[in-house]
Amino acid sequence: MKRLSAAVVFSCAGVVALTAQVPSQRLVEAEKEPGSWLTYSGGYAGQRFSSLDQITVANVGNLKPAWVYQVAGN
Repeated sequence: MKRLSAAVVFSCAGVVALTAQVPSQRLVEAEKEPGSWLTYSGGYAGQRFSSLDQITVANVGNLKPAWVYQVAGN
């Protein structure tokens, strides 16, 4: 039964991995999707800049933490 369970888990993981692929053309045109950071730096230019404008100088002071994750200290 354990072998069958492992086979099902690995099969499902393979399906997820296949559906998570991003076509190279979408990466090249990443600036067309400012809300979807498809690479670590947002796009191939690596500028880490977002053209989104929901957060402005006028409303940045209203931001509050949505969640916090604490790790154990040494």
